[in-house]
Amino acid sequence: MVKGILLSARLRTLPLSLAVIGVAHVLAGKMGFANWNISLLAALTASLLQILSNFANDYGDFVKGTDQAANRTDRALSSGALSLLQMKNILIFSSSLTLVVGVALLYFAFGSVWNWTFAGLFVVGLAAIAAALKYTLGKKPYGYKALGDAFVFVFFGPVAILGTLLLYNPQFASWPLNFGSVWAGIWCGLNAVLILTINNIRDLHKDKQVGKITIPVLLGPNKAEWYFHILSLASVLAFVAFRVHTDSFSLAPILLPIVHLFVFNLWLRKLSTNPSHQAYTQMLKIMSISFLLSPLFAWL
Repeated sequence: MVKGILLSARLRTLPLSLAVIGVAHVLAGKMGFANWNISLLAALTASLLQILSNFANDYGDFVKGTDQAANRTDRALSSGALSLLQMKNILIFSSSLTLVVGVALLYFAFGSVWNWTFAGLFVVGLAAIAAALKYTLGKKPYGYKALGDAFVFVFFGPVAILGTLLLYNPQFASWPLNFGSVWAGIWCGLNAVLILTINNIRDLHKDKQVGKITIPVLLGPNKAEWYFHILSLASVLAFVAFRVHTDSFSLAPILLPIVHLFVFNLWLRKLSTNPSHQAYTQMLKIMSISFLLSPLFAWL
């Protein structure tokens, strides 16, 4: 059972969640109110949300027959490592644990003071849990309606960055880098969508067969590749805007994310001439881990 849980948790996807919290910590440090305790609790909460989403995806895709159609053996349910009942119990436990840790984070940041910021972030936390579950679960999962990109952008971008910064300092107007923080959220959100896009390009044909509608399914292989290129350009422009609104703008840090994404754009072009599930998966793993560089790009 432990092996099945680890397989379904897909711990290799956690670098993206950790990178976003890392960027928020760097921004808070630049503004003079970083707090390592809050950062660590926020990183734990974000990681639990990511793992919850992975569990829900495993369950939802199996129930809808998506994984069986794709002959996937890298998922816990489709490989037989876990039963449906076990996965249901895991979903209940992980949802409850995520909620408890999220409330603990809010309590640590605000104490026993219940104010509008506390209440607002609590509602956002509930929405994040719901979004993690509804990606593939239920009768109308948004991940099957080409809405995954929008939700991933929002929750891995502006919500994650601005929400974490509010934990450090609830007075947005007093943030020295408030506009820069918004652009940082857009940048992180676009990076998250880039990873999702590679995942969806890899699964494009199988998703189309089972009626799972993603942006690459709507666009087709060639246009989906251009979608990735455009997202990469938008990510770089958002990063430039972020640097312009900070007090540490210089050319060298701008070049780093450009080179970073340029490598993956070249890699995608190469894969498109000889696509394979394994090759896209390898790119996905390395790309996910590489986004741990995001806090460094924000700090330089």
